[in-house]
Amino acid sequence: PRKKEKKGEVMSHPPADFKSGIIRFEVDNVSTLTFDGRNSPEIEVGGVYWRANFFNNDFGPALYLESMANHSTPWLIDIDAEFILVNSDSSKNVIISKTYSFGLDNEFWGPGDFISWVDANNEENGFINDDKMTAEIRFSITNMRGVRIAPRIDFTDPNDSRHDIALV
Repeated sequence: PRKKEKKGEVMSHPPADFKSGIIRFEVDNVSTLTFDGRNSPEIEVGGVYWRANFFNNDFGPALYLESMANHSTPWLIDIDAEFILVNSDSSKNVIISKTYSFGLDNEFWGPGDFISWVDANNEENGFINDDKMTAEIRFSITNMRGVRIAPRIDFTDPNDSRHDIALV
């Protein structure tokens, strides 16, 4: 089993939307944030685990999406993504939309900066409250190559013939 971080709220689309996901991540103690940053809990989208990394790049807050896919064989995943720095007034959210290709040699990516720390740290601007900020990544997989995904078995389907199988 994968070790999961305790903090942060993570949402993903229902299994019917197998290739789309949302990670909404509240980061506390923003004033102590370093370049190593903080990771969100992982979610599974497209048979691959993903997480967000929110960090300090000196200019301002930065947000990356990281693929936790197999790191030993060649693979490629193309995504469309929105990286969102959430504002208390949703009409003022900072949104950066990008298309990106993840692969064996590039398993994380994101915009290096949204706004300056001067603007982000001013509570009147609506991005920080009580030393906490919220970031969100919405992404959809548009193409996958080289990623092995084990077929899923729906044990709630009474018509599936595998229900008569007993494992010993």
